[in-house]
Amino acid sequence: MSKFLRKAAEKLSLMDPAQRKRLITEILEAIDARDSILDSFEDGIILLDSLHRIFYMNASVRRLVSINYKKDWLSKEIDSQIVDHDITDFLFDRWNDPRREKSESKEFTYQSGESVRIIRVTLSSGFTKFKENTLDLIRITDVTASKLEENRLRRSESLAQMTTMAAGVAHEIKNPLGSISLYLQLLRREYKKRNVLSAEEAEKYLGVIGEEIDRLNAIVVDFLFAVRPLTVNLAKEDLNKLVSELADFVGPELKQKDMELQLKLESGLPRLNIDRSLFRQAALNIVKNSIQAIQARFPATLSEGRISIETKLRNDWVDVFFSDNGCGIPEDMIAKVFEPYYTTKETGTGLGLTVLFKIIKEHNGDINLFSKVNEGTTFILSFPVPKDERLKLGYNGADKVILEGEQEGVS
Repeated sequence: MSKFLRKAAEKLSLMDPAQRKRLITEILEAIDARDSILDSFEDGIILLDSLHRIFYMNASVRRLVSINYKKDWLSKEIDSQIVDHDITDFLFDRWNDPRREKSESKEFTYQSGESVRIIRVTLSSGFTKFKENTLDLIRITDVTASKLEENRLRRSESLAQMTTMAAGVAHEIKNPLGSISLYLQLLRREYKKRNVLSAEEAEKYLGVIGEEIDRLNAIVVDFLFAVRPLTVNLAKEDLNKLVSELADFVGPELKQKDMELQLKLESGLPRLNIDRSLFRQAALNIVKNSIQAIQARFPATLSEGRISIETKLRNDWVDVFFSDNGCGIPEDMIAKVFEPYYTTKETGTGLGLTVLFKIIKEHNGDINLFSKVNEGTTFILSFPVPKDERLKLGYNGADKVILEGEQEGVS
């Protein structure tokens, strides 16, 4: 189209009035066709120049957000057109932030009576160029239906999970309650026989009852931790320092069991937003599982057991690898290990890895698991690098040098 217009402009002086009129009519029809196509989009589209003045705006914008002027919007500044200051504040906040991403979004909720509407505004900086101008794109999308469906699915999943967990709690509680009931009956029968029992004779029954009560308490505590919202206190932390502190804590136990602990910590890692208490809990949970897996594979020769912890920078993520050479997990069970109350252990509640998954998700992180029977298991905890850390000098992950004073093969 642009090539055609340029050629037509070159020959404009040679055209008679009828030809000029026909050319102008064709151009207007082409513009009307373009506008008709863009106006048919469900999303609102606004193009802005470098001074935040409107270069183009389709009709859907007026349907999705309140606009001051219905037609006279060309070259008007965006904050004079969009009525909602929350939207314009978001846009100018992003424009004024030198650390902004190329494309950033925010959702806005509007309620009128019982009706709720959710609008997503996406700013794409430097979207395209026109002549000497760099244009930004604002895309306005009505996400009400998808959000309501997402919330409905989340509630359904939450209800299904709660049902599964309730069934698991009932199953777990039934066994210790049965033992308590049995030993109370035995105690009662023994007392009925003799009318009096020594402390030593009573302890035979009371000790088991006490153990089962402790087991019930552990089940309830794990359940409450799994279902209650976590209180997360994020702060900028040195991940290598947290891992080293963990190694110092578990080191004596592993040494006593004659197991080997290896550390490999990458230098120059960015600081991460981490709740140190929850990270410690998650890491100890993994180490505990590794110890049990090693004991299952090498019941008589624990000295063959190895646990390694490694940190690595991967683009905008930092990964922590927890590896062991224990008994491993069968392939058909790997997908189930994070499900509530799924356990292969006789004394496990099946909530340990569920809690681990929950902790990592509260950090906006990710967790992966690789395992092979009789070879070992690796858990990978991934944490996002904060935006302000990405801009610091030296953050490129190029140098992978062991920190001074670090050791491999610490036992």
